[in-house]
Parts: sequence; structure tokens; C-alpha cells
Amino acid sequence: MPSSALSLKILLSSLKFVTDLYKALAPQFRNLIQTKSDRFLNYDPGFLLDSYAAEQSVANGITYTRICDLLKLAPAAESWDDQIVDITVIAEPFARSNGSAQWQKASSAGYTALLESGRIGANESTVRVSDASGAGGRAKLTLQRGTYHDQAHSNLVLDFDRDNPNRYVPLRAQLHNKYPERLPALSDRRLANGLGVASLLFYRSNGQWTPYIVRRVKKLGVFPGGLHCTASGVAKWPVDPGVKTLANFATDHMLSEIEEEVGLTPADLVDFRPIALCREMARGGKPQLFYAGFTLLDRDVLADRRKEATRVIEATNQWPEIERDRWFRSADVVNTPSKLRARIGRWGLTLEGAAAFHFGREYARVQLPHLNIPK
Repeated sequence: MPSSALSLKILLSSLKFVTDLYKALAPQFRNLIQTKSDRFLNYDPGFLLDSYAAEQSVANGITYTRICDLLKLAPAAESWDDQIVDITVIAEPFARSNGSAQWQKASSAGYTALLESGRIGANESTVRVSDASGAGGRAKLTLQRGTYHDQAHSNLVLDFDRDNPNRYVPLRAQLHNKYPERLPALSDRRLANGLGVASLLFYRSNGQWTPYIVRRVKKLGVFPGGLHCTASGVAKWPVDPGVKTLANFATDHMLSEIEEEVGLTPADLVDFRPIALCREMARGGKPQLFYAGFTLLDRDVLADRRKEATRVIEATNQWPEIERDRWFRSADVVNTPSKLRARIGRWGLTLEGAAAFHFGREYARVQLPHLNIPK
């Protein structure tokens, strides 16, 4: 066997854990998703896939539809840069529409209840996606400054109030009147459509690449509890919107989320990059940018970094999103897919965590042979 073919075989064999794990879990994604009752959003994959039956799901049980496959636009590791993404910036800040009286009633009540629940914090300027497409070998985004509380009035409360179903006409049901079985237009001003960012990192354990999975805390505005990807958030509006690059509007913030939540800096990452631009069904078509990458740090160092990140969050009174280090010690590293499957059955995957795992696996299989990583 030629040396290059042998090297490729060795590299891909180090993905056996990820491959076996995905094969074991993929047929059960519909059943493994964390579906804990929530007044504000219905996370049930069956409900969501039926509600948006005219949309193409990216995979079985994954409640996302793909706008653009960024990995295909630049498949080789060394070819990724901002040149495959065109960004148009709308100068005027986003002004959310209050919609009809029926919409306004459910929106205001949902926002108030979400705020009173303590699951959302201060308002921040975020990146709204008013239009997005992937054609002609390029991704195109039209962006505008919005706010997190715009999102809390719309995308985060689409099914309010599930505890009292006859009290309000849910926003999702109102949207279905105009968009039956389809996601609403990104330009619909009743929805904030803030750009979400999420990443899954892989680290090596006993010669095998392992997904760095965390458990969400329960006191969060979306996806409370359950197993999740390495880090996620909503893209913040940049200091200088005149720099029309994906790095400025999304990637830089994703890197800051990783550092804040698990304590890893850009220097700790290998070939970290965006891989898919999607729309999420749970939050009514909210745009979501998925990232993936590798780290050469071992489990002990990752644990130390995460503990330090937790200390910083506590010392600065920031909003924690993942469980403290006791979770990392007890269940973050597993030896077989069956053990992880048992834990997922106990805690459940988040919808975003399942999608990040799907895209991360795609990324690892394509990218690993291109990377200059020591054996």
C-alpha cells in the first residue's frame, strides 16, 4: 500500500469512535432529543418536522434545513477564508413589527413570562439576518443590527403558552396561516432572526478523536438542560460593521464564546472553521451557523481550562451556560458509543447538539486527511 494511502487509513481509523457513535445514534435522533416540556418552545422533533413538512431536513430527526454547505464551497482545509461569503449590511437598525393585535398579545405575554423566569438577561445588540442564500459557489448574507430582546419577543416564545393552550394563539400557529408547512421568510419583520453560532470541537483520547460534548444548565432561555455542543450563542453586532467579513460578524464572536464557556483560545484550535449555514425549525427558521474544529489538548488540560472558565464566569457575574466541572469529570469522556447512548437517553440531546454532531462528523471525515496533525 502506498505511504499516502496508509497515512489516510491511519487518520480515518482515528475517527472510528465518532463514526461508530454516529451510526449508533443517528437512527434514534428523533427519540433521543431532549423534549422536556417548555412553556415557550416545543422541542419535539416529530412536531417540528410535521409543522415544516415542505422543508428538507438535513438528516433523519435533525430539525434544521440547510441554506448553504460552506464545507463544499471550500473543501480543502487550507482554502477556507472570508472570500466565499458576500455580506451586505443594512444601515438602519432593525425595527421589529408588532404584527396584529393577536400577535402582539401573545408576543408581549411570552416575553414578559420569559423575562420573569430569569432565563434571559440584559439586552444586547445582535446580528439579524434579513436574507441569506447559497448559490454560484458563494454564500450571501444581508445583515442588520437587532437586539436580543427582539428575539425574546418572537423566535424564543413561538409556542407560548403551552401550559395554558387556550389562553393565546401561539406565534407559530399564526405564522403557519401565512406559511403553511414552511419556514417564514427571513425578511418577515415579526421575527428577530438573530444569527446563532454553534461549534463542536474534537479532541483525542486514547488515539481516537472524541466530540467535546457538554451539558447545558437548566436556567437558560433556550435548550435548557440536555447534552449540547461545545459552545454556542447569538452573534453580537460588531464594533465596526464596515468590515464586511464573516469573521467580523460571526466567527470572532464564536471564538469568544468558546473561550468564555470552556476556556479555549484560538491558539488551542486546529482548522476551526464554519461548515454549514442553516435555519432552525424550533425557533421558526432562526438562522444558525455551525462551526467545527480540532484541539490537540488532552482531557486533563481541557478539564483545567474549563474549571478556570467557570471561575471567571462566577467572578465576573456572567451568565453560565454549561454545568460545572463535576459534569466533565463524570460523563464528558466515554469509552464506547453504547455508554454515551445510555447517557444521552438519560439526559437527552438538545436539537442544536444533535445538529452540531451531524455537521461535525461530516467535517471531520472530510477535513482530517488534509490536516497536518501529528500521529
